[in-house]
Amino acid sequence: MELYYGVVEDIQDPKKLGRVKVRVVNVHTKDRNVIPTADLPWALVMAGTTTPSISGVGHSTFLLQGSWVVGTFTDTNLQAFLIMGSLPTISGDYVPSEFGFTDPSGQYPRNQNEEDNNLRTRGNPDPNDYEVQGEYQPRSAYAPIYPYNHVYESESGHIKEYDDTPGSQRIRERHNSGTYYEVQPGGSKIERVVADNYELILGDDTIEVKGNVNIIVSEDVNLSVAGNVTANIGNNLDFLVHGDVNGEVRGNIAMRVGANLDDHVTEEDGISIHHPAENTGNIDLHIEGNLTGLVDGHVDLTVLQDVAAKVLGKTTLDCPTTQITGDVRIDGELSVGKDVNTDHGVSVNTHTHTSGVSGHAGTTSTAPNV
Repeated sequence: MELYYGVVEDIQDPKKLGRVKVRVVNVHTKDRNVIPTADLPWALVMAGTTTPSISGVGHSTFLLQGSWVVGTFTDTNLQAFLIMGSLPTISGDYVPSEFGFTDPSGQYPRNQNEEDNNLRTRGNPDPNDYEVQGEYQPRSAYAPIYPYNHVYESESGHIKEYDDTPGSQRIRERHNSGTYYEVQPGGSKIERVVADNYELILGDDTIEVKGNVNIIVSEDVNLSVAGNVTANIGNNLDFLVHGDVNGEVRGNIAMRVGANLDDHVTEEDGISIHHPAENTGNIDLHIEGNLTGLVDGHVDLTVLQDVAAKVLGKTTLDCPTTQITGDVRIDGELSVGKDVNTDHGVSVNTHTHTSGVSGHAGTTSTAPNV
């Protein structure tokens, strides 16, 4: 079997079978004007044993105009050329003077007198190293040494790399837009999406992280959950809101505090709890520890229904003036730092007072412990 060499001149197979037209050296180069590209026969392309070449299974053939190939003729008339492989060389070298073929699109070869294997295979500097990195994005582990980096690149610039360089083993798959992922030597993974990202999961999804999770969002976050949200926090929950917190609960709120509840309001508007008349639910407050309130301004409380408060410990009121217009019963100790004025009866330690009761210094009270 005699081997022949040639250059691919046409890849637009009308039958779309992966055939190409090849100008074979010393067969179609003796007089270029005798056999133009349009008259060259279509040549079959041999695939490897890893490609079944049936029913679309395996890899498609992939040759470009300007590719150097090697093969043989399967007929004595030198019409049926079978391509057995391609030959990466140096563009512009080994071309007979009568050849003179260039890709009509002007795309290939990209540069004359340049090696045809991928620059990443040769260990050249990463051509994408100029790209803007995220604030917390790790650097690429790109450090290939020839001949360990195995590279595939498509016409438009999509790239796959399987780098076996000792100490720098990695996998990278990159879209020509700049979106890529890279698996680094230690098993870490970097993903970079230059536009929008969307993921659809039709079943369940589980994410297990045995380390820390950092989420940095430059704009808004919208969360929509059709079912329940359950959060089990083994330690503390800290959050800082620089703006407002607005919430609407159309059902009940049940909250149990095992230790202290500290609430510090610095704005003049304070905390507003609105209980509309058309929604006449109850507010039940059960405090097993202490409840301490310091109010520098006024306290205004309007109740449309009942408010039941059970205090097991000590209650301290420190207000400039406290006005009580209903009945109050206190079974424990009541310490009042300012005047307490009542318009109705006040029961303190089984003593009922129908007149004003004051704990302010200099005012006489007939009730003990007041």
